[in-house]
Amino acid sequence: DSRAYVLDADGAEPVGTDHSWASELIASGMPAAEAHAHPRAHTITRWLGADAPDVVPVVIRRQVAASARVLLCSDGLWNYAEAAAELAARPELDLPTPLAQAAALTAFANAAGGQDNITVAIARLAEVAPDTAASAADPATTEG
Repeated sequence: DSRAYVLDADGAEPVGTDHSWASELIASGMPAAEAHAHPRAHTITRWLGADAPDVVPVVIRRQVAASARVLLCSDGLWNYAEAAAELAARPELDLPTPLAQAAALTAFANAAGGQDNITVAIARLAEVAPDTAASAADPATTEG
């Protein structure tokens, strides 16, 4: 029931999909409004853990601007700003730090009803200079 978004100057772009009953229904052709109204809409269909069925992980690679941020959140937030454009327009994302943004988005979700657990994590992406990329990827690499 969690989602990931790339936040940049163009707004918020969803990355992948949440693995919920509603998402599975939508993928099978059911209208989104009907799927989200289903009693099992928020039931998760894939998860990590010792009791998880043998599920193949989904890996997505994207090139993004160095100024982009990544937002990870549970349905405790996206229930109140479901469309990516609606989430990208939240004024909380204008705050100066990812920590302040995440705290403010959590407060927004609580004020909107807080009907589910609310998890929000935001990270800035930083450009890695080509000459440091190897040593950043391989901790055994040292210089000088």
